[in-house]
Amino acid sequence: METKALYPFVLMLVMTGMIIGVGLLMFDKFGTAAKTSGVSILNEEQAAVDNVIYLNNHPVSGIVQMKNKTDPGHLIPAAAYNLTKDSGKVVINGTQWGGAYSVYVNYTGSVNSSSTVALAQTSTAVGSISSTWLALIVIVVVLSIVLGLVVRSFNIRQ
Repeated sequence: METKALYPFVLMLVMTGMIIGVGLLMFDKFGTAAKTSGVSILNEEQAAVDNVIYLNNHPVSGIVQMKNKTDPGHLIPAAAYNLTKDSGKVVINGTQWGGAYSVYVNYTGSVNSSSTVALAQTSTAVGSISSTWLALIVIVVVLSIVLGLVVRSFNIRQ
């Protein structure tokens, strides 16, 4: 490869990377928009790790009820936890949990539709192109340029 052909090649790689990046962002945004919101999730079982649980279906509109898994009659008051709605993270406050570190949670959240799942899988598959193949192409091109320069340096003209 001639060094003067390097500029169009680098430009092509940058544009390909940008197109893949924008495509991945679009897949993510469309996947989030395709979630089915306002769905009641009943008795989702969660175990606390370091006084934190993560609800499976987020964003969460609100927790309707939380109860101790070993004693389902023991309802956990809202003052005993803090909810981060976007991530579905629930942080345990104090000892009002009645010693429960496994709970059943009833809440309203957003669940993945088949479109959301398909877009997430496509995004994962396309993401490997940019992380694996583009880097490999760049390495091969750089090595071919170095090899071309070395071969030219040994070209003896008579």
